[in-house]
Amino acid sequence: MTEKQNQAAAPVAGACSAATNDPAAADRAVAATDVGAETRRQAAAARRANQAARQQAREADKERRRAEALRANLHRRKAQARDRQSGDDA
Repeated sequence: MTEKQNQAAAPVAGACSAATNDPAAADRAVAATDVGAETRRQAAAARRANQAARQQAREADKERRRAEALRANLHRRKAQARDRQSGDDA
């Protein structure tokens, strides 16, 4: 644990051991604090991973829409060229 976490856990641990006269209660309180901190770290890591996945999905969707627009534009231009060509032949 960091010094800051130790300082935060100390009053809780002290209250537990004083209330129960059980020195092991202080150890359990510190262990519970460690577990809570680890859970928060894991939750933060999961949020970052989800955010990165959403960003990648947005970028992939943007690229897909761009490719579709380019294809549609190409088909439109080819159709216009065919129309002009058929108009010249007439």
